[in-house]
Amino acid sequence: MEQITIKKVAELANVSKTTVSKYLNGGNVKNEYREKVESALKVLNYRPNYIARALKTNRTYTIGVLIPFINDRYSTQIVAEMESLFQDNGYGMLICGYEGNSKRFGSKMSFLLSKMIDAVVVFPSGLCKEDFDEIKNAQIPICIIDREIEGVEADVVMTDNEYAGYFGAKYIMDLGHARMAFITGYNSSYTSSRRNAGILKALNERGIKEENYIFEYCYNSDDIFEQVKAVIESPKKPTVLFSTNFYLTNKTINALNRLNIRVPEDISLLAFDNVDTYSVYTTRLTIVSQLAKDISREAVNIILGRIADPECEKKLVKMSIELIEGESIKNFV
Repeated sequence: MEQITIKKVAELANVSKTTVSKYLNGGNVKNEYREKVESALKVLNYRPNYIARALKTNRTYTIGVLIPFINDRYSTQIVAEMESLFQDNGYGMLICGYEGNSKRFGSKMSFLLSKMIDAVVVFPSGLCKEDFDEIKNAQIPICIIDREIEGVEADVVMTDNEYAGYFGAKYIMDLGHARMAFITGYNSSYTSSRRNAGILKALNERGIKEENYIFEYCYNSDDIFEQVKAVIESPKKPTVLFSTNFYLTNKTINALNRLNIRVPEDISLLAFDNVDTYSVYTTRLTIVSQLAKDISREAVNIILGRIADPECEKKLVKMSIELIEGESIKNFV
């Protein structure tokens, strides 16, 4: 099989070899030349030799991604958007799940580093400073999504979780709800602790007394069902539930269905994270939504910028949230 070279592409496209090389390496090429090169590549069925390019440029144009669980809706929303943005800039991705286990994280990180990745994106869960030692020694750019990790020098892109909790609590109080229950994660989780802090800030600002709100700290499906059941059957039944992540929202709705509790007729519900599975519910949910696309875009821009300039200042970016209004909350005002 005849080898297709840059020289042959340049001859067919009637441009210089430098222009073809620049295009293949993700450089800026005038549109008229870009179209000629792309047409020639298609005709010749050209496939770039990535190994040769990596040896020449000391780059593989590959970004490693580590997420706790491959089936996590929030993480995969961001990863899907990042994949498209990286592809537009000539990069591919290698994605590994580590099941929220630090030992597995270490082995998956070793695998990615063996592939000579140019940078790594980490969605941390159950990780600490020591888990990042191998990445630090590899001296490649690190971007952490969703939370800071004390002692790890990296760029961070995350939702302003305290504000998300504050906003959600304030929103339901502005609609006249005085008795509330918050279905939330334990404070040992970084994101849960910040959202819980935001909720408490909103309650304290209004002078809401403890007897008028309930925090239910949940971990697994059985916990959530029993705790939602206890809340519904309590003497001072709340008028609204606020579940503070996608997993808890999903399980809360399942519990309400099992208990034959209607939303919003019997109780109101403020959901968290805008994911496609919510579309199957009869009632259109009101949602505090993280800006997954904006987080993806910010992370990609930071990584590409750091690859170009490794010495640029580290960034901590806190993204806002948006409210998607549905029909799951009664207005008592």
